[in-house]
Amino acid sequence: MEPGQMSVLNLYQYIQHLRDNHQKTVSYEIAMWNKVVYPFAILVMLLLALPFASHQRRDGGISAKIFLGIILGLTFHFVGKLFTNLGALNEWQPMLSAVAMPLLFLLLATGMLWFTEKR
Repeated sequence: MEPGQMSVLNLYQYIQHLRDNHQKTVSYEIAMWNKVVYPFAILVMLLLALPFASHQRRDGGISAKIFLGIILGLTFHFVGKLFTNLGALNEWQPMLSAVAMPLLFLLLATGMLWFTEKR
């Protein structure tokens, strides 16, 4: 099966099986960590949406905010996939490959919230 289609428990058991047989486990470990980190990533994206929600109707520029929000969401998705694939190719730490993008966007969301509250 593809690692993306397996549950976390099945991935963990399969990783143990591969380790027992001295085979490479990096892609399966990254898939497992991505599944574990995914709920945290959803919370990060919700936190990232908060600065865009504090909009006054008469300020104008709502279309630019919507466009920027879409671009940030697409960047999060595609660069996250890039980190996953680079981690598998370069045999980086699986947890680092899965956590790098949500942590980077958590810092971005925190900075945006701080800037929004400062104004």
